Amino acid sequence: MTVERAFQVVWRFNALVIAVACLVVLAYGAVFGAFLVRDFLATRVTAGIAPVARDGTATPPDSAKIDIRSFTRIEGQQMMWAPLATVDHIRSGYYSKDATNTRDYVFYDLADGTYRRLLDRDDVLIADAQMIRPDRHEGEDSSNANARARPPLALAIHMVTRDTNGDGRLSHQDARDIALARPDGRGLTTVATGIARVLGTTLTGSNTLVVMLKTANGAVRALHIALDDFSVIHQNAMPTAGERG
Repeated sequence: MTVERAFQVVWRFNALVIAVACLVVLAYGAVFGAFLVRDFLATRVTAGIAPVARDGTATPPDSAKIDIRSFTRIEGQQMMWAPLATVDHIRSGYYSKDATNTRDYVFYDLADGTYRRLLDRDDVLIADAQMIRPDRHEGEDSSNANARARPPLALAIHMVTRDTNGDGRLSHQDARDIALARPDGRGLTTVATGIARVLGTTLTGSNTLVVMLKTANGAVRALHIALDDFSVIHQNAMPTAGERG
């Protein structure tokens, strides 16, 4: 084999390798592009995001799309409760989301067989709901079944009622209202508005709930709330960095 012939064989082999490599790159690029397009066009599933109407409140859900979750017994009450959830379709840029949201709670009275809803409106997003129970005694085993089943004193609800950050949706990033009700859902009373998050709760005595809050503008304050009527007894703001308490 002459040098010229050998050079031609090597050149053709290199060309073949380069062509195969290009085809492999193109194939990987096509697969990646297909996955990327599918991801862009896919419907994402999330929670805690609701579409808003023009006035900034949540779009009322279609009653046909309301889904009731599992009922659970409320300790110390002849009552069961369950969340009412919706699946809201939200468009965002090049993709869309299906968001599962809690919109309300329904209570079932075991004694008289009646149902009752917590809210009198359908245009809010419930970000959190929890029963307020007596504090665990010092030294008490938290795994004790009786301690875990201690009857609640009140129900705390965190509600997002308006699109406060202007992003076109209701979510956990918006300021929320804090409300309290009886464990059976009666007597719902709003005790604070414009709250970014709850920093902690405790009971002082048997009738006063202390809630530590951080407001949407960054201020921290303590609310002392009477549990018999959910009135705010007094509130104390934490001094800023330049102040002394």
